[in-house]
Amino acid sequence: MPTAEIITIGTELLLGEIQDTNTAYIARCLRSVGVDLYRTQVVGDNPGRVADMLSEAAKRADILICTGGLGPTVDDPTRDALSLVLHEPLEFRPDLWQSIYSYFQRLERIPSENNKTQATLPRSALAIPNWHGTAPGIRVNIGRAQAFFLPGVPREMEEMMTTYVIPAIEISFPSRQVLVTRIIHTAGMGESQLDLLLGEYERMSNPTVGLAAHAGTVDIRITAKANTVPDAAAMLGQVESELRHLLGNTIFGVDEQTLAQAVQNAIPIGSRSLLLCAGWSVDAVQVFQQIRSIQLETLPHPLPDPVETHLCSKSGENNRQTIYYASIHPESNLLNLDFGVFSGGKYNFCNRKFGGPPANGLQWAINTIMNLMREHLLNKEDE
Repeated sequence: MPTAEIITIGTELLLGEIQDTNTAYIARCLRSVGVDLYRTQVVGDNPGRVADMLSEAAKRADILICTGGLGPTVDDPTRDALSLVLHEPLEFRPDLWQSIYSYFQRLERIPSENNKTQATLPRSALAIPNWHGTAPGIRVNIGRAQAFFLPGVPREMEEMMTTYVIPAIEISFPSRQVLVTRIIHTAGMGESQLDLLLGEYERMSNPTVGLAAHAGTVDIRITAKANTVPDAAAMLGQVESELRHLLGNTIFGVDEQTLAQAVQNAIPIGSRSLLLCAGWSVDAVQVFQQIRSIQLETLPHPLPDPVETHLCSKSGENNRQTIYYASIHPESNLLNLDFGVFSGGKYNFCNRKFGGPPANGLQWAINTIMNLMREHLLNKEDE
């Protein structure tokens, strides 16, 4: 199976001035055609350092994909770095210049003299067409590695990646295996607890299983590799089935499914529920508005009456309505969560505390509340 590395070029990335979204996009493209991605790197606008990184990466990988540094300015180093690595001069390509000039004409603009540098390539390189910008991409062999150089502008890079690079990889490496990935979402159990339960699975080589902790949830990633998609899906499905048996209702969804959707799906059709939120921010309220079957009402904190008395008065005749109560308020350096449920004439209460940055603590609290609601709804189904 071919291996790949990604190199993003640009001092602005190292300074944190812009966020690198290209790497994630390229990684997903490579995964879709069964290419193993082993390393990603970022380097500034220095031809020597870019050349060193290219030389080292080409010794390890079958495929190199690089973005950035193809503009017309002095600080765009990619062409000069390639010249150093390949020991080849840069040559002016009149046909490329004509394409660049035509692009400017369509925009009713006149190119600058320095735009001509974008029409210079190493002698052995091929140009990759760019339909959305002035900088053509570059394809060249560095040792045994096939290297593709794309603009850093995401729109331009994505078009060239899907229309040129991926088809070229599929032709050059026809015997690739395929990768199928599924993300299983869990709540109510911490990462360390899951690790104790799933250590045997995390040591597997194919499929591979990994954990990723978030605020109040943990994702389990399963990736299977096989000759065909059905074979990989079958391997993945077997592991997923075992994890579902092991974890039960700790799992609330897969892939794009959210915790809010899981709560929505657990609410019986026609049921009457109310969520009372005290001391909440606007952002938190907006999250709970996604749960369409639950009426939302905001209250001041603290409540003038004892919580149980207030919920009882809200439940209506014969206690037919389920009332959820959630109050978030700071306490010392922590975020304090009170959560209660009044259902069937019974009141249950719990308290949780969250540390760390306030925004992170709020997300923890939101996900915890949704999961407590989900667990209550699922327990009602089992009664």
